[in-house]
Amino acid sequence: ANLEAPQELRLNVLSIMNRTMMVTAHGQTSDIMNEVTADVTIENIEKVLEWKTACYTLLNPLHVGMVFAGADCHATDAITPYAMAVGKAFQLTDDVVGIFGSTEESGKSPLDDIREGKRTILMAYALEHADKSDRNFLIQMLGNRQLKPAEFERCKAILLESGAVKHTKSLAEQFVHEAQQALDKEAGRWSNDGIQFLHGLADYLLNRSA
Repeated sequence: ANLEAPQELRLNVLSIMNRTMMVTAHGQTSDIMNEVTADVTIENIEKVLEWKTACYTLLNPLHVGMVFAGADCHATDAITPYAMAVGKAFQLTDDVVGIFGSTEESGKSPLDDIREGKRTILMAYALEHADKSDRNFLIQMLGNRQLKPAEFERCKAILLESGAVKHTKSLAEQFVHEAQQALDKEAGRWSNDGIQFLHGLADYLLNRSA
């Protein structure tokens, strides 16, 4: 609000920020509800990917920067499909890194997501495809604040053996491909440097360790 920029641009950005806060708060509320709801669907989780992570991680920063740079509504609409797809890919890879990465790399304990009972695409796939005993074990561990290292290791093994990790990574790759296609479709709007940077940002997500 206090930046040295034309008032019209500042008002437009404040409108974007206000909308982002409302959508993100809705997504965060849905994310919390998913942790305490017995029957969480893939659709419920996908909505959180869109409303929460994609909105504040990619869409809002891109829209704000573009508006301050003088972009019109057509330009911000054109970048939206890219931003939403990359935002979803970011969350999917974050869910894998959060459990299989180290504290030093991710900045949090790998046990946190399971202790909090976080429902992710990764976990939902495992619950749907693991055998009965493994599924029951995961259900017991989700939200278990006293989760022990040995129990955590079994959870990781189930995520791998059920194909959940492979599925989540594959889905992230699909979103990255979708994002890059959307970007190339509107390539005439952007500079080559801008296109290359955003392509590289999407590719980076598939190999991130933190």
